Amino acid sequence: MGIGMGRVAASASSIAFTPEQSFQNGELGGWWEPKPQYLWQDAAGTVPVTQDGDLVARMEDRSGNGHHFTQDAGTERMVYRTDGVLHWLEGDAVDDDIAALGTATALQFLHTGVDSQFSIAAFTTPTGSNQNLMGTANGFSNTQIGSCISLSSAGAILHAVTNGDGVAGNQARVTGKSINGAGEAVVSTNLVTTGTLQGRTNSVGFGTDAVMSPGAVDSTTDLMIPGDPTHPAIRFYGALVRNAVDQVNEIEQYLSKLAGSPF
Repeated sequence: MGIGMGRVAASASSIAFTPEQSFQNGELGGWWEPKPQYLWQDAAGTVPVTQDGDLVARMEDRSGNGHHFTQDAGTERMVYRTDGVLHWLEGDAVDDDIAALGTATALQFLHTGVDSQFSIAAFTTPTGSNQNLMGTANGFSNTQIGSCISLSSAGAILHAVTNGDGVAGNQARVTGKSINGAGEAVVSTNLVTTGTLQGRTNSVGFGTDAVMSPGAVDSTTDLMIPGDPTHPAIRFYGALVRNAVDQVNEIEQYLSKLAGSPF
């Protein structure tokens, strides 16, 4: 009996983390990976993506919350890419993007200051101009609402949460990791706990700032990859957003493996 119980304990302790565990208690948010089994060439989800070079019109939300990314315009669809091991979406640096449409409550937690995690795994390269990697469609200035991760013109990751009251300075903002000139695959996170934003890249914190109380409530908080209006030519490997912060390190490590740069 002792041997048998020992084997059961060892097996249980060796179970690998997967993001399914992050949504098993009804948490809000979403989880996306650009692998063929979750991608479609049409927004309705009837024509599967099967090979490198296929245009992507739909990416399934794996969280079970139904926040599927779609792009109806055929000329603005990102391309599925793979090297046989890694999988990513790639845009044309002109107008390609993909969006998950929010509702009156589904993604509002991203700008109301409640505990939340907002993470993206992507390869990005400094270009000398601002690049929005992922953000809520209304989250790119202090006159609007939402959460955003971007790359500055100087090549540093920028983390921001805005409250939309239009008052200059009412934006939680952290300047994070500097990206080398050749580009890097990174996992970057906006982590909000007890009303404070921490900017993180590859599980390292780079500073904090207070999140202002929301000046308005956006009835449709949409999420975009890459962020409007700059549409940078990133490689998108995966993302997860969630109204909880108890599995931050595990989620970041999981996303880092999707990008081929585990830490």
